[in-house]
Amino acid sequence: GQVEEIERVAAMGFRGVGIDAGWLRRPLYHDDPVFDPIYAKCQELGMIVSLTSSFMLGPDLSYSEPCAIQRVAMKYPNMKIVVPHGCWPHVHAALAVAIRCPNVYLMPDCYIYIDGFALSDEYIKAANTYLKYRILYASSYPVRSLSQCLRGWKSRGFTDEALQNTLYDNAARLLGEKEDASKIQSEELFLITRDDISMPEKEGKKEREAGTAKKELDEIKKQH
Repeated sequence: GQVEEIERVAAMGFRGVGIDAGWLRRPLYHDDPVFDPIYAKCQELGMIVSLTSSFMLGPDLSYSEPCAIQRVAMKYPNMKIVVPHGCWPHVHAALAVAIRCPNVYLMPDCYIYIDGFALSDEYIKAANTYLKYRILYASSYPVRSLSQCLRGWKSRGFTDEALQNTLYDNAARLLGEKEDASKIQSEELFLITRDDISMPEKEGKKEREAGTAKKELDEIKKQH
């Protein structure tokens, strides 16, 4: 069965498996219970799981909505997930899922390197700032030639740091060849300056404790 096959390829040195649920003969959502034994085994073995998601997969756009991936990521928090095509066109929701779930990496590929796609700048903004450790480059070959894909990616508005992260460092982190940056990412996302934590009151200002927002989010995660 599938679980035994995962064990076999893991023993051969393979690092991950890919699931295109919307392209199955009977299309499924990524959180369908039929996949649970696969996810459980991948988490156990430390295998990366690729969940392809975009408007091209499935009978309708509901199959590319990021909520199904969020449910999988939260059910299997120690399983790293990459999302080829980045759930386009559900860009804002996909970015929100990646913020909420530190085990989710987005791979927007052709929706960035082909200029003109709606909302592509949102992925770039995320890679430059609040999700800079979990956006990955991919060619999605043969959509275009490998050289075209890379040129297109580099031509967009990435910072030098973001190019280094998306083209190499984030993949190295995903594969365990560099230190996992999810904790750093969380700390940077909720970095609160002295001005930010000043709360106006009748008799002046009262400062909130630094890190309050992050603590509140952590509490929400524990409840769910």
